[in-house]
Amino acid sequence: MRIIDFIRRAINPLVAGRFDIFFCLATRKLPPWLVIYNKALVLQTEKLILPDKRQESIKVKIATHDDINDIIRISSWSREDAGRLIDSGIKFFLASIDGNPPAAITGLAYGHCYIRGMGFEFDMAPEEVYGVGTMVLTEYRRKGLYLGLTHAVSDYLRENGIKYYNVLVEVTNDRNLALRNKMGFKEIFTVTFIKLAFLKINYVKGLKDKKKSFRFFVRIPQNNITIV
Repeated sequence: MRIIDFIRRAINPLVAGRFDIFFCLATRKLPPWLVIYNKALVLQTEKLILPDKRQESIKVKIATHDDINDIIRISSWSREDAGRLIDSGIKFFLASIDGNPPAAITGLAYGHCYIRGMGFEFDMAPEEVYGVGTMVLTEYRRKGLYLGLTHAVSDYLRENGIKYYNVLVEVTNDRNLALRNKMGFKEIFTVTFIKLAFLKINYVKGLKDKKKSFRFFVRIPQNNITIV
């Protein structure tokens, strides 16, 4: 049944001429040490468009090192990775509902970032941030936690004079792309990542200026960079 579902999902992009989505889906069935093909859109907004009404039962706080166990529980990161991300200056937000322990997390990264899943270096200006994903525990989904986190992020951006909020969404994630568009995000460039054994290739194309850049590398950058 899974094979039939996969074939159906893979054929639809081919029929629509979306070879990028086809290759994304196809290579996910292969060993990641051998080959990876991924493509994503970097989206940006100056103002989040959100419903005015907020759910009072949802509470959001900015995480500290004391919250590392909650961060690990929600994200499934290792203790080492969670600690490294906190130490790098990423601002994490934790959301809870009805007095329960935190069940959702999102983060904001500053400055020079490297997004591992895309082999992408993002060097941001002081007035912009990068959204480090949003994760909600399965049993707490569809309870408003995602929106609660986004409201908290919007407040933080406004209060701290941050002009641009950037996120990266894979082209296969139609639902997230549609949601981000409703929130006021616009595409600023595409990122394509190809990994062939040890060789990594990153291709970035601006959607406005049409500028293109290629980068070939073997190792992940380590100096003066936040790896997310």
